[in-house]
Order: sequence, then C-alpha cells, then structure tokens
Amino acid sequence: MLMGIINVLQSFFHQNEVRYFDLAFGIVLIVGGFYYWKLYELKTVAFGEVGIKGKIRFRTTIDLKWDDVSRVESSLYAILLITKTGQKYELDLSNLTYQQHKEVRPQIVELAKSKGVEVVAG
Repeated sequence: MLMGIINVLQSFFHQNEVRYFDLAFGIVLIVGGFYYWKLYELKTVAFGEVGIKGKIRFRTTIDLKWDDVSRVESSLYAILLITKTGQKYELDLSNLTYQQHKEVRPQIVELAKSKGVEVVAG
C-alpha cells in the first residue's frame, strides 16, 4: 500500500507532468492493499461452556449455544458445526500453527463431547 502512495506522488511530481501509468498503478496498489487488509482481518472465535461466539469469515459472525449444535465434524484444517436446523458453520483452522492445532482442536472436541454433541473426527 505504501508503494501505491509513493507511485501516486511520483506521478504528480515528475518534471511537471502527470505520468498516468504510475498514477494508475499506485491507485491499484492502494485499493488492492485495502481490500487485502479487509479480507484477511483477524477472525476470532470464543468457545465456552455456554456456546460459540465470534467472527468466522468476512462479514460472517457466529453466535451458537451448545444446545443448538447437533454435530461437530473435525478435520485437519477445519471444524464444521452443524446445527439442529441444518445450518453449517465452518471454522477455518488453516492459519493456525502446528502447536496451536495440537492445543485447540482437542479442546473443542472435548468441550463438544461434554455437552453431549456428536463428534466426528476426520
């Protein structure tokens, strides 16, 4: 994004003429950097005794009680929560490190089992 700002400024101050390529390229870098930042903003999910709450995807939030969850499917890179009404919520775990996987996945599975939810490991 910084390179985009630099290109826009250079396009205006280069020998008293506007360099349209630098201007357009700078604008593309600025807009692209903004969208990259918004699409990959921090996603936070909290698991507790009562339920699951947080942001799982861009503009998608989750607020479930364990009583509403009928099934939990655990795979290597995701956890799928299926409600009693048939809605599916996928929690993407691909951005976690190996150590975080070892800590998080078993905790979620144990919490679901303790609440009487069917757990399928994949």
